[in-house]
Amino acid sequence: MQTIVATSIDEKPTTTDAMYQYMVDCGYGVPHLNASCLALAMEYAYRPQPRFWRDLKIEDLLTSLTRLLPEWETALGADSKSRMLKEIQEILQMNRFDEANAARLLALPPVDRPADAALTSNWICRELESTGQFDDLAYARRDGNDCGGRALDMLDILSADADQGPELRIGTLVAQAYRDAVMQRRQKAHT
Repeated sequence: MQTIVATSIDEKPTTTDAMYQYMVDCGYGVPHLNASCLALAMEYAYRPQPRFWRDLKIEDLLTSLTRLLPEWETALGADSKSRMLKEIQEILQMNRFDEANAARLLALPPVDRPADAALTSNWICRELESTGQFDDLAYARRDGNDCGGRALDMLDILSADADQGPELRIGTLVAQAYRDAVMQRRQKAHT
C-alpha cells in the first residue's frame, strides 16, 4: 500500500488549467453557468492528493471561468451569481470536510480505523467534539452522520495502491464520461 505524503508543490496552475480546458472541451457557454456544471469542471481537475479540496479555492474556479467567459457575471445577473456561488461553496465545503476526515483516518494505523460508515461517523463526531470543533461537529451531524461513508470513500481514494492505478471519485468519472461523450460527438460531426 502506498503512503501518501503531503507536498508543498503548488498544484493550482495545473488545476486551474485543467478546469479551463474541461470547460473548453465540453463547449461550456452561458447555459452552463450553474453549480452542477462547474462542479463537474472541479471534479475533472481532481487529483487524489491529501489536500486537493482544502487547497482548491473558489477563486481558482472563477479564474478558469473568467478566462473562458469574461462577461459571465453580466450574463448571469447578481441573484443567479450569488445563488450559484453559494452552491459551489457548499460543494467545496463538503469535499474539504470529507478530505479532512479522510486525513484524520489516514493518520491512524490501519488496524485502528473504524470499519464501516456508522462507526466512522461516530469516530469523527467524537474526534471533533474532543478537539472542540463544534461547528464541524454540527456539520457532521446535519446529514444523519453520512460523513463516515464519504470519509471512507475519500480514504480509499487517498490510500489506493499506485501500482493498480488511482481510484476515482464518482464525480470525476462522471466528468470524464461527459467530456469524452462531447468530444466523440464533435469528432463524428466533423467526419
